[in-house]
Amino acid sequence: MKKLLPLFSLSILFISGWANASLISGLGEVNSSFYINDNTDAGWLRGWVFKVNIEDVWVSQLGLHTPSADASEFTINLWDLASNSVIASTNASDSSDGWEWFDIAPVTLLNGNEYFVSLFSPTDAPYYFSFDQSTMPDGDIEYIETRYCNSCNSNSNPSNAINNANYGLVDIAYQVIPSSSNPIPEPSTLLLLTLGLGFISRRQRHH
Repeated sequence: MKKLLPLFSLSILFISGWANASLISGLGEVNSSFYINDNTDAGWLRGWVFKVNIEDVWVSQLGLHTPSADASEFTINLWDLASNSVIASTNASDSSDGWEWFDIAPVTLLNGNEYFVSLFSPTDAPYYFSFDQSTMPDGDIEYIETRYCNSCNSNSNPSNAINNANYGLVDIAYQVIPSSSNPIPEPSTLLLLTLGLGFISRRQRHH
């Protein structure tokens, strides 16, 4: 059994090292430029379109920050606008006065593509908004516009848009991981690893 330990140890260190790397958020902290809109109707959706300007962006969490802090229920979606499809989604609740983050299966965002991250509330929960351009990222993740709809549903991809505004405070948490450090093996690699472990295990039982 000793021959298995180095292989298992390498795999565990490789995966845990990636999982424990620092996450970057697109928006950062809420500052004094944000106001509260508490005059809302049930079934609102707010979010922002952004462009990716760097290779190897891995999103592993979706987050929200609302002023309710009363365990209100929300849905967060991440859309790929090139395919007009949801590539990540999570049910969420805001139970504290700060960012709440929710793990998702990691997804890769492509350099040059545009995405839309949206926050949906089935109730009339309040939300933050700001017109301060300093709250809109312009680096590796570049703010394009805010989109919104009222009396809609969680799977809406609205066409209503506002420039230079930040409504709803929904965000992504990501890492920049070079392709050479890809934490998710290719299917062929997984197959070879599985076959190799099985072969070693059988040999151990015969000795």
